[in-house]
Amino acid sequence: MTHTYELTGMTCGGCEAKVKSSLLMLPNVTAVEASKDSNTVTISMVKHNLFS
Repeated sequence: MTHTYELTGMTCGGCEAKVKSSLLMLPNVTAVEASKDSNTVTISMVKHNLFS
C-alpha cells in the first residue's frame, strides 16, 4: 500500500535524501520518494501500521 503526505521544510536534495533514508529504516517500509519541489513524501509499505 502507498500513502502520500505533505512534508514542508525540505530545501535541498540532501533534505530529500535524509527523509528517504530515515523512513526506509522503519519496519515494513519498502520504498520512499521525497520531493522538495512538491513538498510531499510517498511511502510504500507492506502493512499500514508501521510499528506492529
